[in-house]
Amino acid sequence: MISAIESLEGYKILVTGSSGFIGRALVKGLLERGASVVGVDLRPCSEPMPGTVPEAAYRFVHGPFSGVEGEAARALGRSPRRPAAVFHMAGMVNTRSCNMDPQRAFETNVALTMTALEFCRRNNVERFVFPSTGLVYGDGLGRPATEGDPAVARDVYTATKLASEQMIRGYASSYGLAAVTARLSNVYGPGSPPDTVAGAILKQVREGGDVVLRDLSPVRDFIRIDDVVDGLVALLVSMDGPGCRIVNLSTGVGTSVRGLAESMCRAASVPLKRIRSAASQPRRISSLVLDNSLLVQRTGWRPRYLLNGDAQSTTEMCC
Repeated sequence: MISAIESLEGYKILVTGSSGFIGRALVKGLLERGASVVGVDLRPCSEPMPGTVPEAAYRFVHGPFSGVEGEAARALGRSPRRPAAVFHMAGMVNTRSCNMDPQRAFETNVALTMTALEFCRRNNVERFVFPSTGLVYGDGLGRPATEGDPAVARDVYTATKLASEQMIRGYASSYGLAAVTARLSNVYGPGSPPDTVAGAILKQVREGGDVVLRDLSPVRDFIRIDDVVDGLVALLVSMDGPGCRIVNLSTGVGTSVRGLAESMCRAASVPLKRIRSAASQPRRISSLVLDNSLLVQRTGWRPRYLLNGDAQSTTEMCC
């Protein structure tokens, strides 16, 4: 089910990282709203178009974006509709992998962002949407983080995100680009990568054994992938001119890792007694929740799924 976000009929959109966890869901959501989409990814196109979408509405370009820019531009140019936006979803998202290979992290996250920005400049694409991370706020504020709170590079991964944010700001100022950076909280849903806490829970739930996690106590702002897509689309259609804006995309509600595991186990009819922690006791208090009031104010968007609250049921989360 998609939300009642405005139709994207007439939009021409390029999505880098279109075969990734968020990229796949975003492409599907854009097509369902009537956009014409070009996807680019190193990995093969992994999911078919929705059944109601015309075949001509989607074109997939296989290869590194830096090597297939020309083909991507030609794919956009084949439509009589003007390219409207780039969603730059490609990049390394695993903190550990970034720390282990900082040079590759820089090339994949920072240099590739510049490639995407240059693509916009050369092809007169006026709108740019980039997913950053709420990890830049740290986990010790003791309250929901707002966009005005200090953002600090706490490791290589967050450093690459902040460097990309600054580059986007520079391009927006220099070339009249309308850009938005969405700082995401913890995204979960069907297809969650196994190196995320949600993915680890989902894998163990499906395997039918115990659900064993390193620490059940951290509190995070878990947002379902459907709500992320709705929020990204809402930010796209709310753009009102050149400039760069940073907006938190989150539920604004904190849930412990234990709470997430219990919700997923209930959805799959798995006994809660199977949940256990590998740690004898919590290492320290860890909480990261993002205030989403700016996004709500700018777009009217609100999350449809909450793990504890009055939004829609989470019974589909393990599907």
